[in-house]
Amino acid sequence: MGTKKYLLMAFCPVLTKYYGAGTAGAFSTTTKLGGLVMAQTDNLDDATTLFAQKFDDVVAGRSMVNVFGSDCTAFS
Repeated sequence: MGTKKYLLMAFCPVLTKYYGAGTAGAFSTTTKLGGLVMAQTDNLDDATTLFAQKFDDVVAGRSMVNVFGSDCTAFS
C-alpha cells in the first residue's frame, strides 16, 4: 500500500455521533466523523499510540461520507 513499514487502521463506529472540531487540521463542525483512521509510518511509536483526536484529523481520519457514502442524515 506504500513504502512505510507500518500501516495503522482503526475503526470505532461509536465516534460517528461526533462532528469535527473545526480547528486547524480537523474536520469542520458540520462534518460527521466516520470513526475510521488509516495512516502509514516508519516509527512504531506512532502506530502504538492512538488518541481520539486522530479520528478528527483530515490527513488520517475519514468523514462519515467517506466511510459510508452518506452522512446518514436521512436515517433517524
